[in-house]
Amino acid sequence: MESFDLDKLNEHFTYIACQHTDKTDSLGTSVCNFRDSANFQISNITLSDVFLAWKLTKHTKKRSPDPSGIAKYMLDLILPIPNFFEAITYWANLCFQNGYIPSYLKTIKVVPIPKVSNPKSLNDFRPISISCNLLLLLEKIYLTKITSYLQTNAILSPCQFGFRPQLSTEHAMITVTDFIKKCIDKGESCILVSVDLKKAFDSVPRENLLLKIRNNYSISDVWLRSFLADRYQFISLHNSDSHLLKTVRGVPQGSILGPILFSLYINDMPDHIKHGMTELFADDSNFCFAVSKTNIDTIETMINEDMTHIARWSQMNEMPLNETKCKFIVFPSKSKIFRDLEFTVAINGVLLERVKTLKCLGLILDEKLTWKPHIDKLAQHCYARIRGLYCIKPFFDQNHLQILSLSMVYSLLNYMIVIWGTANNSCIKVVEKVVRSLARLVLGVKKFEPIAHDICSRLGWLLPKYLYTYFLLINVYKVVKGQLTCFPSYFLPNFALDNYRFRSPNALCRNFFPNTSLGANTFHYEGIKQWNELPFSIKNSISLAAFKSSLKEFLLEKQTSLV
Repeated sequence: MESFDLDKLNEHFTYIACQHTDKTDSLGTSVCNFRDSANFQISNITLSDVFLAWKLTKHTKKRSPDPSGIAKYMLDLILPIPNFFEAITYWANLCFQNGYIPSYLKTIKVVPIPKVSNPKSLNDFRPISISCNLLLLLEKIYLTKITSYLQTNAILSPCQFGFRPQLSTEHAMITVTDFIKKCIDKGESCILVSVDLKKAFDSVPRENLLLKIRNNYSISDVWLRSFLADRYQFISLHNSDSHLLKTVRGVPQGSILGPILFSLYINDMPDHIKHGMTELFADDSNFCFAVSKTNIDTIETMINEDMTHIARWSQMNEMPLNETKCKFIVFPSKSKIFRDLEFTVAINGVLLERVKTLKCLGLILDEKLTWKPHIDKLAQHCYARIRGLYCIKPFFDQNHLQILSLSMVYSLLNYMIVIWGTANNSCIKVVEKVVRSLARLVLGVKKFEPIAHDICSRLGWLLPKYLYTYFLLINVYKVVKGQLTCFPSYFLPNFALDNYRFRSPNALCRNFFPNTSLGANTFHYEGIKQWNELPFSIKNSISLAAFKSSLKEFLLEKQTSLV
């Protein structure tokens, strides 16, 4: 690492998205007078706004200073002082009212982290950006205000799951997989096209961003113009710093506002898909197309027409596509007319590769949705970590070893289990063996000795079958209680449909009737089925925390009774 020139490394990161464009500043010099007519602008900040923003920021006891020389730990110590707190609030009001941010707060320190053990090129480094803490406080205040405005006016596309309250990658993939399963359940096939934006966050032209949010969403760009203007960065490595370089494109890396600004910039992308369903998570873009008997002869033309629209959108918005990383996968139904279907999908004249497995947001999808490739990869990662834990086991007692096991291994099983947890028994047994191996590590039980009862009684762990049910019902609870809004038509109370009622209270209407086992594995159907089988006392929990506690206790009892 020491052989790399820091200035060259800084230039590489600064102009990484300017390889095919000039390196002039993408932010114009015009001054905007839009403040008076904008629906969203910040004019007055209260003490409670500053307190809430600081409370919501990530705190740390590290005393290393930011680029302006201020450590978060220091702010934690002095913010409780009334006079200083009032001074910070007064300063924040001046910044928002005048649309101005001091230049020294907009300098970013970049720490290069090697992607490989022995980096040999500039591309082998990943930049970690560190922003000034006072600016992060302003950003958190702004984010709280603009999030409320976006939610109240339903501005963000429902197709966008990234960086939104209560939404996650899991909800994005539930939407995609339920769409695919329902297509196959109806006797149709489905095609998923994954589109990759090249250096997406670094490519955003700043003037176009301000124009779009001002004209399309009536958001004042006065303060944001100062936020994006005159931004500099430097590389810091081994107590050595590079020279400053001015960034000319992109939303600021390491910032709090960067993700929401990016989401607003690509917010109109789904409008260009006319024949399919769109799922976005930040810059991860997936498009699903149903193939039926009525459109089997035209679906290829329809998909390519939509891809042409996406290519045109990327050109108009100066967001280049990485065509070589764009791929598509076909999920065929069992109907004879869909067997051996051949499709050609192209973007900008480049034919996309058809793959048998596709990784989306960390979930590996295969053509038949067996989840075997994903589970095999998951088990491989888990066993690698278990082997590492065995090496350090002598240095920890059982309690600390259990904490490490939960955080390093068991937590991996939680991710997307609400989707891959519907796999067949042979696949689920692979994951169950992982849990058993981890339990033997923690409890010191030999390989062939019984462990199932100890998993329940001594560790209180749920096996994969019940872990799936646990996370499934947590999501259903959030929807029923209005905490999750991305599945509005899935879970309706029993009085919502006059022709279908349940005797049990708090039951949900069955408004989806699958024809196949794949359809029965949808989040939609399984969620209703599992919810209606829950005791009323659990469904009627007064809070999410109480629901989780009661549900886990209930599932552990069921699991123990079958051991």
